[in-house]
Amino acid sequence: DFNSFAEIMEFWGYPYEDHLVETRDGFLLGTHRITGPRGGPVQQHQQHQQHQQHQQPPQSSGGKPVVLFWHGFMLNSECFVCHPDWINILPLRLAEAGYDVWLGNSRGNKYSYKHMKYTPDQKRFWNFSIDEIANIDVPTTVDYILKETGAKTLTYIGFSQGSAQMFMTLSRNKELNYKVEHFIALAPASTPRGFHNRVVDYFIRATPHMLYLLFGRRRAMKLVYFWVNILPRDIYVAALDFCVNLLFGWRTRNMSQETKHIVYWHLYSYTSVKAIVHWMQIIRCGELQMYDEDPPAYPQGYTMGPLTHWNNTYPLKRINTRLSLFYGGSDSLASVDTLVEELSIVPEECMRFSHYEHLDFLWADDVGTLVYPKVLALL
Repeated sequence: DFNSFAEIMEFWGYPYEDHLVETRDGFLLGTHRITGPRGGPVQQHQQHQQHQQHQQPPQSSGGKPVVLFWHGFMLNSECFVCHPDWINILPLRLAEAGYDVWLGNSRGNKYSYKHMKYTPDQKRFWNFSIDEIANIDVPTTVDYILKETGAKTLTYIGFSQGSAQMFMTLSRNKELNYKVEHFIALAPASTPRGFHNRVVDYFIRATPHMLYLLFGRRRAMKLVYFWVNILPRDIYVAALDFCVNLLFGWRTRNMSQETKHIVYWHLYSYTSVKAIVHWMQIIRCGELQMYDEDPPAYPQGYTMGPLTHWNNTYPLKRINTRLSLFYGGSDSLASVDTLVEELSIVPEECMRFSHYEHLDFLWADDVGTLVYPKVLALL
């Protein structure tokens, strides 16, 4: 029932810091840092301490290699550290191994719910798609961490959308390819195949913008927090299991009931409806494309007539950073074969786990003995 990253770190006994990263368009991104192994002094920076620190020259991390984790869609940084078994928490294992560990948060979620000009009850606050997360939030956070630590490069570990947004920004940002030494993608979701439920899949493919009629143009599915607090935990877990099976065909058999009771508490965090629509557009066209404000129209049907405009896809062939992929054979959101064909580089590692589904790369009961040792070996 821990409600914050800080509570989880204090439970495990790891020293940590909270940082605020300001983007050029005014969002304040809550970013966490695990500064050392278990048992070190807990350092929780308050705002006035952060202000004083930012007036000083950046301090070197003492030569420690830097790793940045980034969460998936409608999640936050807690997803990497909320497992009840220590061996299944990769950031803590890296902290013990001597890494300088950072965890980022996308705009609009639990830790990045602040803007310098707009408030969350205004539409302009939520007027962002995955493009802004990828091309502003990620490189801004990388630059902040490199300046703060004095390191020249870092390793980036992204889960699901956390990997998709790195593919996006690397394809457009040449300098970032030299700052990210190694990109490790866990359950990469670049071009999802669609939904398991045929009815849902049909309507989403037919008109992604229909979601604006269902959810509005601000935050998405804000009632989830209401149900989290109202429903008994057993019913809440059963409801989520039903939903992910209906939408994606996942059976969540690699997670125990005890694990679900804990990790499902951290499963949801705010994002914009526009970001959901963006994913539905990607599913519809089958390409990792930019958000399309006005979907192409055919004046004489779907097979004849000129397009009104051409929406740009991300040029993945321009990526040249070191890359490793870990994906599940039972993951309906992973299209790794298609992804590899679009790249000009050969991944250093492309490892398939046949019985793994999407969420298993975070929360499976054996992820710490099956997957994470291979990640550690690469590092």
